Amino acid sequence: MFLSTAKRKGDLEFLGKDKALEHKKVYNQYSLKLLDQFDVIIAGSLFMTYSLYLIIHFKLAEPGVPALYEYISMLTIPISLYLLMRYMYLISAESRIARNTEKAFIDIGMIIAAFLILAILFISFYFDIFIQFLNL
Repeated sequence: MFLSTAKRKGDLEFLGKDKALEHKKVYNQYSLKLLDQFDVIIAGSLFMTYSLYLIIHFKLAEPGVPALYEYISMLTIPISLYLLMRYMYLISAESRIARNTEKAFIDIGMIIAAFLILAILFISFYFDIFIQFLNL
């Protein structure tokens, strides 16, 4: 949903309202302001869902002492917020990125942040298994 609203916004900006209507009739129901609001709502929902998933998955809200490597997963929360904000900046700055989402994924900031998230989550999910493997 996040990517599709960004694409529709990019189409409206690039083509203009009249040409966008010729392209697809559904653009009659959207305005740039409405699509901006959708982006903010969906981005906030994605961020909250991801944050709650980490807390629930690693049982960080339950009593007891989780392992340190489970707390490390919480480091991905600000990085994921950066990813969302960076993408929103890119689609606002250039409508060609909003129209062609794959161009956002070659942005160096997005690549580094995605690599950090993957590395941290890999450690969080598989650290215990890796230590058990080394002890064999």
